[in-house]
This record gives sequence, structure tokens and C-alpha cells, in this order.
Amino acid sequence: MRISIVTLFSFCLFLSASWVRAEGKAPCIAFMGVEDPGFVFEDTDLDRFEKQVKAMLAKDGIAVVDAEKLRKHLGESSCRRAKCWAGLGDALGADKGLRLRIVRSGKLCTLVETLFDTTGRLTVEARMHESPCKAGAVLRSFEKTLPRLIFEETGWRRTAGKSETLPEQLSPEQIEHEFSKYESELQRCLDLQADRDPSVTGKLRVGFSIQPSGRIAQLRILSKAHRTAFVGECMAYVFKSIHFPFFSGKAMFGLERQFQLGQ
Repeated sequence: MRISIVTLFSFCLFLSASWVRAEGKAPCIAFMGVEDPGFVFEDTDLDRFEKQVKAMLAKDGIAVVDAEKLRKHLGESSCRRAKCWAGLGDALGADKGLRLRIVRSGKLCTLVETLFDTTGRLTVEARMHESPCKAGAVLRSFEKTLPRLIFEETGWRRTAGKSETLPEQLSPEQIEHEFSKYESELQRCLDLQADRDPSVTGKLRVGFSIQPSGRIAQLRILSKAHRTAFVGECMAYVFKSIHFPFFSGKAMFGLERQFQLGQ
């Protein structure tokens, strides 16, 4: 079993203009491996996770720091402090550091993805989500969530090609499909408001935009009567947890959803 920095791959190469990023180059990530402090998985499973993540990063055009170079720089350090993170950027040319961690919680595993900045700003973005504690399920979870995390934090994505085409905008059907996945959570907000204060009624209007990353932004409660009510805060929380598919065009503004409270 292992709980430490693991094998990395490739040199930190800057890739071609067939990729989109504000700086015009691929981000360089120091992949610090998969930690399993509870010994949930065998070494062979951890090797599989690492290999799959490496392949996924390579497919998405991410440059990765060379393993021996990283080990030589870190020595015995676990690199958990801001000073060490900044050192990765200075010494190795990495823009970001990526650390993955698996923690068992009952029958489920909590997967923690931490992407930290190494260029002096020292910002950290951590995501947590749950998965069955099965190797295949963990792999599928990483494959689904890591590209979105990296895209949202670095602005990095492949331009649409013949084999991989992103729509310019989302269709009404696509938007409706994603909202349908959260129907029970949205309805619960309405029900909780009725339990707390049934005098809050009327048509709740929520305005929002969708970014090309699939995240909701500029969310506002448009109906004045609901701006300070519990239901408004509850709806905002659910809305911000929705992930729409990527698209290649500009952000979609002026969107609105309506909900009826009371009779």
C-alpha cells in the first residue's frame, strides 16, 4: 500500500495552437499522484488510477512534470504548504499542482481533487464528490470530474475537431435535461419554504447565465418578494451545483426559470 507522491510522466512541454487558453499555451501540471491513507485499494489499483489519469491528461493536451525531476526537487517533503507549491513553479515550471485523495466513508469513497497554483498567487481549488468504493467507479468519477476542474481553473480545453465537436450553444432541450436531474432538490426548496412560512407565495423567477464551462453564473432572484426569503437562498444553492455540458461559443445570458409557490 502507498500514501505518498507517485509516478508522474512526461516533460513539461508547451503544446500547439490547436488548444485554447488565454495565455496561448498548455498548462503544465505537477501531478502528485493518488493518496489512499485508509488503504482502501491495492497497489495494483492505485497504479491503474495513476496510469488512467496520466492518459486522460495527455489526451486533453496537458503538459506534466517529469517524475524524476519532481522527486529530486521534493526529496522527503510531502509538499503540503504554500511555500513548497510556489517552489514547484519556480524550479519546475509547473503552473498547477494536482493531488488526488481517496477516503472511505462507510460504503462510499470520498474523492478529493485538489488543484493548487504554483505561480505565486497560491490559490487552491478543491472538489469533493462521492463514488462507490470500486476501482471502476472511482476511475469513471475521475474521468468525469477532472477535465471540468482543470478547464474551469485554467481555461484550457481542446478546440472542436472532426472527432470531438462541441456545440456552439446549448439547446433548450439540453438545458431542460440538466434541470430535470435536480427536480427533486428544487422541489424540496419549495416544500421547505412552505413549511417555514406558507405566506410566501407567488411566482419565483430566477435569472442566470451559463458559461462555456457549463457552470451557472450571474444568478439573481428576479421576483422581489422572494429575494430575502429562504427559498431564494435554497434555489441559488441548487442552481450553482448544476453542471451543464461544455459548449464552444460565448456565455449564454438572459436565461430564466420560474417556480410557483402556493396555489
